[in-house]
Amino acid sequence: MKIQKKLFVFAVLLMAASLVFAQTSMTSHSTQELFGTDVDDFMNVNEWQNVQPKNIFGFLGYGKDGRGSINMGLAHQFKAFYLGTYFEGQVNSWISKKETNGNTETSTSTQNKSNGKLLFGFGNIGVMTDMSYQPKANNKVTWTEATKTKQTDNLFKLDFNLIAGMNLNLNNKLFKISAKLGLESDIEKKTTKKDSKLTKFTDGSKYDLVINAGLSHDLSSKDGLTHTVLADLDTRWGIWPTKREEEVLGGVTTTDYKYGELKDIITLTPKYQIAYEPEGKFAFKAEAALGIGFDFENEYNYTRRVVSSGGDTKTYNASRKYKTTLSLKPALKTAFTYAPVSKFKLNFGLGFNVPSNNWVFNKTETRDAGNGNVTKTDKDNTFTFTTNDGKFTASSGFTWLITENVTFDANWDIVDHLLKTFSTDLTEGDGTNFWNTVNKLVVHNIKFALSVKF
Repeated sequence: MKIQKKLFVFAVLLMAASLVFAQTSMTSHSTQELFGTDVDDFMNVNEWQNVQPKNIFGFLGYGKDGRGSINMGLAHQFKAFYLGTYFEGQVNSWISKKETNGNTETSTSTQNKSNGKLLFGFGNIGVMTDMSYQPKANNKVTWTEATKTKQTDNLFKLDFNLIAGMNLNLNNKLFKISAKLGLESDIEKKTTKKDSKLTKFTDGSKYDLVINAGLSHDLSSKDGLTHTVLADLDTRWGIWPTKREEEVLGGVTTTDYKYGELKDIITLTPKYQIAYEPEGKFAFKAEAALGIGFDFENEYNYTRRVVSSGGDTKTYNASRKYKTTLSLKPALKTAFTYAPVSKFKLNFGLGFNVPSNNWVFNKTETRDAGNGNVTKTDKDNTFTFTTNDGKFTASSGFTWLITENVTFDANWDIVDHLLKTFSTDLTEGDGTNFWNTVNKLVVHNIKFALSVKF
C-alpha cells in the first residue's frame, strides 16, 4: 500500500475514532492487571513499541462489563513514527421539556462521559494527550417567558492531561520512566439573566493540577524468571479554590469571595513484581504494593464582600478546621495463564485486599472573625485499622486467536461467581432448577472485546 493511500485510510479512521478511560483488555481484567495484550500497549507511552502493526491495529469493545460505553482505537506505524488514537464514551444530547402552561422551558444534557487520546511514538519516546468531558447532574438551561429570565447552569467535568514516557538502556539495564502533567476542572457556574442583563452569578468551580511520575526497572531476568521494581508517584494540587458569588440589585453589584480552601493529595506506591514466563504453555506473575498516602485539607480562610456603590469588608472563618491524613494501603495479587493449545489461552487472577489503616490528624482554630487572630486551638488524632478489608477477589477469562490477525478476548468471571472469598455462591434446596444455576455460571457474565492487527 502506498504511503499516500495509507495516510488517507488512517486519516478517515482517525476522524471516526477521535470524536471526542484508560483502555484495558479483557485479559488485564481477568488477571488483576498483571498480564495484557496489544490493547493495553497501543496507547501506552512506554509500551507502544510492542504492538508493531504492519498496517493498522484496531480495537473494539464496550468496557469491562461488555455492555457499557463504546471503546475503540486505531494505531499505525509510519516508518519513523507511530500514531495511535483512542475513544471511549458516548456523545451527549440535550433534552427539552416545556411546562404544560408553556411558560417555562428547560433543556437538560445527558451525563455521558467521553474520553479521547492521541499518542505519538518515535525512537524510545512516547507522547500522549488525553482529554475527557462529562456533564454533571442538572447541567441545564431554563427559560421563563413570563419574566424573560434565563437561568444557565454550567455543571461539568473537563480533564486534560499530557503524558510522556521514555525507555532508557543504561549499561544494558532497561529503565522505563513516565511523567504526567494535567489539569482537572470541576466546573460549577450558574448565571441568571433577566431581559439579557445579569442579575446573579455564582462560581463554585474547582481546579486541580495533576503531576505524576512512574518508574519501572527489571532487576534481573534469566531462564524466564524476571524480577521487577516499580514506583508510582501521584499528586493532586488544588490551584484555584476561590469561590465567587455576584448579585445585581437596583443597579448595585454585590460580589462575595471565599478564599483559602485547600485539598492536596500525594500518593507514593512502590511495587515489587515477579514473573515466570518460560517458553511453554504456562506463565505466572505476582505483585506486592504499598500505597502511602498524604491528604491535606483546610477549610476556607476568609470571605470578602465588595459592593459597587462603596464598601469592601473581610470576615474570617471563626472556626477553621485543618485535616491531615496518612494512609497505608497494602495490596497483593497474583495471576497465571495457561495455553492448552497454541490459539487458546485461559486467564486467571487473584487479588487479596490486605487490611489497611488511616491516621487522621485534626486541628480546629477558634479565631476572631474581624482580624483572624487565633484565640484557641484544639487538636486530636484518630488511628483506624480496617481489618474487614481482608478479603480476596477472583477473576478469570480466556483469549482466542481466531486467526493470525483477529483476537477474541473475554472476561468470564465463572470463578468469581462460584467462590465468594471462602464461600460458594450457589443456590441450595430452594427449588431452583439445576439448569438455571448452570446457566448463571456458564452462560452469563461473559464480556469480550475484539482486536485486529494487519
